[in-house]
Amino acid sequence: MRKEVFVPLEKIERIQVYVNTRRKTLAQIMRETGADYGINGTLYNLRTLAVNCHLKADGKVLANPAYTVAGYAWDDGPDIRMDMLPNSARNYIACTPLIVSGRALAKLTYDPGQGGKRGRSAMGIKGGSLALYCSRDGSGDVRTPEALRNDLAREGWESAIMLDGGASSQCDFQGSRIASSRRVQHYILVCLKRGGCPYPEPTALVRQGSSGSGARWVQWQLQRHGGDLAVDGAFGAESDRTLRAFQQAFGLTADGVCGPVTRARLRADREEKTLRSVLFAAASQIGVTERPSGSNKVKYNTAYYGREVSGSAYPWCVTFVWWVFRQAGFSLYKTASCTALVERYREASPGQIIQQGYRPGDLVFFDFSGHRAKTEHVGIVESVAADGTLTTIEGNTGTGNDANGGAVMRRTRRPGLVTCGIRPGYSGE
Repeated sequence: MRKEVFVPLEKIERIQVYVNTRRKTLAQIMRETGADYGINGTLYNLRTLAVNCHLKADGKVLANPAYTVAGYAWDDGPDIRMDMLPNSARNYIACTPLIVSGRALAKLTYDPGQGGKRGRSAMGIKGGSLALYCSRDGSGDVRTPEALRNDLAREGWESAIMLDGGASSQCDFQGSRIASSRRVQHYILVCLKRGGCPYPEPTALVRQGSSGSGARWVQWQLQRHGGDLAVDGAFGAESDRTLRAFQQAFGLTADGVCGPVTRARLRADREEKTLRSVLFAAASQIGVTERPSGSNKVKYNTAYYGREVSGSAYPWCVTFVWWVFRQAGFSLYKTASCTALVERYREASPGQIIQQGYRPGDLVFFDFSGHRAKTEHVGIVESVAADGTLTTIEGNTGTGNDANGGAVMRRTRRPGLVTCGIRPGYSGE
């Protein structure tokens, strides 16, 4: 038995790597998430549940083996493409490449345990569609990896990777299923566009401690507006922080309670490249720290470099700003250096360099000696007091070390510490 589907990319709302921490069946997960298509993911250790191949879910790297390989990367879903992994995409997955750039690979590289005739799962791209394939273990459609490659190549798949197989091979394609008793470590879920959120809008208040579909609705809407949080139906501290940041950025009462007024604002179209979107993305991260302390190991660096990094060579005040602007829909010049960012604007857009009259949304560069000669740190202006004092949101700062403190914080700064600023071009200005 085998199942095969082709989902037009323009019809996809999102593709999700669902980490199965609670050991649910695929049927349970499909009901919980409202996904239209689901299939098992890549290889993992059955005893420890550690993932063996490159895998990144919603910005979090779950496996980072010491090699590069062709796999699939995407931020939301419709943008999925084959690329070399690891990279800076928000999500990616790899296993065994079968077809790359329209060419079936002559020699396949896989673990001996993946060999032989077994049930198989695969994903790929064909004719502008996401292609998904699954065959049942022990059925007449078992294949060797090479036979699977040949089948997909004959069908015209332009690129493909083999996923985990054997007893792990399982799928649910809009109710057409291949079931397995194995509850695998993670699944690939695909949700189609429906003109809105796949979860029902709640009628009750949602706040920290809430759970279920109402919590998922709020989390999904916050994520749609640029929030960086999981849509897991458990409205915890991270969801509360993100909701409060959204409420503050959009002029609502920042009480962490999602009632009718906040729900109405969440339903509205996302405001990309706007000041409020940037301030929301920045404020939603307040409290995030590098782990372990002093390591510079933090998700903003992981997103920027496409892999986990640590050590003194990776300060992250600028990569935090780059991450915030990407969340808000901007394409900011990619650099990890304060000086390089300022010089890029001096060369390309000198009119956006400012040295006074700072206002919310400006990037401000600090010289903590007060000489205004260096650019050793950067922050995003959140508000300006009547006396010119700045409230900023900064990455890699702290009360004990202004420019390398290891946390995202809201800070109060004297304008005399600012060497210069950059005023991005926000929509509506």
